Amino acid sequence: MSLRILLSFVTLSLVSCDAPVETASGPHASTPIISASGAAPSAAGATASAARRTPSVTLPTAKPAPLALPASFTIYSAEVETKCPSDDGEQSNAGMVASALEVAQCQARLMAIDANKLKPPQRAALLDGDPNGPHGKAPGPTPSRWAETVDAACNVEGAQLWMDGGSRTAGTMEHLRAVGCLSGEDQALGFIMRSWTKAAPDDVVAYVRAFATLRPAPVPRLALWRRYAGLARRTAPHKAEPDCRYLCRWSDAEWIAFERDLDRAEQGARAVSVGLCAEWKELARAFGGAAGCEEEMTSRWLPSSAGMDEGPGDENDPKSDTKPDPPSLSLGPPADEAYDAALLALRRSWANDANEVKGAASYLEQVEKEILAGSRKDLARWVRRSAVWRDRFAVADEQAQFLEVSSATAGWLSTPYKNIAPTSRLLEGYLLRLILVPNEGALRAHVLARQAWGKVVESNLTKARDVFSKPCKPGPMRSCDGATASSFKQV
Repeated sequence: MSLRILLSFVTLSLVSCDAPVETASGPHASTPIISASGAAPSAAGATASAARRTPSVTLPTAKPAPLALPASFTIYSAEVETKCPSDDGEQSNAGMVASALEVAQCQARLMAIDANKLKPPQRAALLDGDPNGPHGKAPGPTPSRWAETVDAACNVEGAQLWMDGGSRTAGTMEHLRAVGCLSGEDQALGFIMRSWTKAAPDDVVAYVRAFATLRPAPVPRLALWRRYAGLARRTAPHKAEPDCRYLCRWSDAEWIAFERDLDRAEQGARAVSVGLCAEWKELARAFGGAAGCEEEMTSRWLPSSAGMDEGPGDENDPKSDTKPDPPSLSLGPPADEAYDAALLALRRSWANDANEVKGAASYLEQVEKEILAGSRKDLARWVRRSAVWRDRFAVADEQAQFLEVSSATAGWLSTPYKNIAPTSRLLEGYLLRLILVPNEGALRAHVLARQAWGKVVESNLTKARDVFSKPCKPGPMRSCDGATASSFKQV
């Protein structure tokens, strides 16, 4: 996964101290952070769902004819553009992102004015999906349900746009896309607030229905992506934390984070829509009833990125029968089936909160405490010797982290090594628990899977040595004998 723009999801309190409004672009005075961990940005502390829920919304699969956005939304967008003009200065990626952030912060200040006109239960219904939610009366210490939802949705849209099978094709323009996605969701929320202050529910209905025709229907797409993510995770290289930036293959850690984003987007979109439709009864009537309001508003907040041509029909989705990319012998091996199943729920609870490294270390520490408190002296000796080895390895790990921030080129080279420590801790904890339980079957299956992987890698290296040791044929285009796609095995 490429670098993500991590915008702080802190509620605004402008105009009046009791006028909080939360935006996906963050507070007007906040400093955006560019996260290099590769983890999808998300709100800390939110409960992860291990169960894979599917949206309760059912939408038609037929593509409706595009509708024009209502005049009220066009006027609101023009007002934002007039009061928050974009800077036509530096045209580098960094310059364009900085300009987009300035516009987003300006837009947040305009949103706060409308938020001040809403009552606390109305603001809480918008942000928390509950009129008694914490973000109605005052800014909360944690992001709102709406902020978590659009954060996850924008992450999913990034995958929909950039993924090609199991590989992410994003370049540095992903930064601009991420900011634009969050800023666009801010504008939608701002328009809904403006319409509520004007008692104009029909404007929201017209906007939501027109917007639905300008992109692919989200629900069928999310089902395809959820199916493919579960398959791709099992053939992806195993790593404890996401570290894919640009033009790289996702590890199972990236796919786990993506699955959690799907959960958050689907469940959050439903929750905030139900709360809004219950509190704004005129909006529910304008949609034709509470059920219709909840269905169409849920669809509005669900992710569905158009393709590079920015329109329905250009989406880059897996098919219902798409098979995952096979494991790559140039990368690490995937987790075996028992390993993946045993730790999936636990790893999903860490994903997106940048807690993978801490979670892997805590997992191993817990297993070690059980061993040291028990009667297995042989395992206790292993734990003590392993701790000494990890202390030595920490020196190399710290050096890799120094390279990460001191030099762009060296940082790229050091990134894979930064994942060695948390990944080894995760695997060591798993294997020690198998010995402690004991579970000889799973332990044997893991060892045999790694042995098979090593034998195929060794065979391919031997073939590569033989191929490239042959002389090249003379001519304008020098070519060497032997190498074909079928010369090398896949696992």
